[in-house]
Amino acid sequence: MRSIALTPVALLTLACSPTLTVDVLQPAEVELPQEVQRIVVVDAAAPSSTGQEILSGLEGLVSAEGLYSDRDAREAALQELVAVLDSSPRYEAVLVDTIEGTSIWDKELSHHAISDVAYAWDADAVLALTAFDSDSDITELVEAVVPNKDESEAEQAEEIVKYILTRDTKIVASWTVYDADGYALDRLREHRLGSVFDAEGETIEEALAGLPDGRSVVRGLALDAAREYGARIAPLWIEVDRPMYGEEELSPGVRMAQSGDMAGAIRFFQETIRSTGDLELAGKASYNLAVCHEAKGSLSLALAHAEQAHDLIGRSRTGDYVSELAWLLGA
Repeated sequence: MRSIALTPVALLTLACSPTLTVDVLQPAEVELPQEVQRIVVVDAAAPSSTGQEILSGLEGLVSAEGLYSDRDAREAALQELVAVLDSSPRYEAVLVDTIEGTSIWDKELSHHAISDVAYAWDADAVLALTAFDSDSDITELVEAVVPNKDESEAEQAEEIVKYILTRDTKIVASWTVYDADGYALDRLREHRLGSVFDAEGETIEEALAGLPDGRSVVRGLALDAAREYGARIAPLWIEVDRPMYGEEELSPGVRMAQSGDMAGAIRFFQETIRSTGDLELAGKASYNLAVCHEAKGSLSLALAHAEQAHDLIGRSRTGDYVSELAWLLGA
């Protein structure tokens, strides 16, 4: 979702406001053609030979990630990406075997290879992980700590050596979506993520025990990369807490909405708008009514009432809400 900068006063006002949790279908960052509905997900970053597989595995050992950590991370990432796409109302996704003849280095897949996979699985598009690599380093810092430094020199204990270890892990992935004829619809190269963990101990072994193992860190970053790319191309449902106006005159309707009685809340706010002679109260009731309609999934009605609220009271909250609803509707 787009972020909105708020002043301290605005933040305090929102913090004191009642809220209603609504499900929002967040649009994708990149909109694929409407005919794309069934997507085949493939691992095009897998080693294409025994030699490459051994090289990839040895690299994991050298970089303190564990044997074949990249392979396991790729598998987890692709499974997560399929789950993300399936959770979208837009797509159906299926994970298939690795495309033959690919390599651990990013490269273009042939139109023929893509179209064959799309045809075999009756798919509208093929989403390929075209490159994946991880790197993890552990750095060591040794500090001498002298306890009781406020006491006399004679009473001081011997210095203690403290080992501080830092695991710095990075991954880079590349993703491409192809149409059924093998032409690229979206490409994200060098999608980079990283994490840093620190641990300390009186021995190297104690400090190492405090660090997460490299395999789990690489896997976690791979899952994050898959979720981020899924959100890039798929509209996804997310929960958003909408602030509501909680004035005493409006609080019965707010409580109805929060308890799940949306129909009762809508009737209450509609009646308030009709009966009150206070334009500001009517505007706030219109805003609350818009939130209730959004919670019911009626974005067009929500936008109409939000615009009415903004016309009546012209607050930053109402203006931001109008803009966001229009964005969600694709207006």
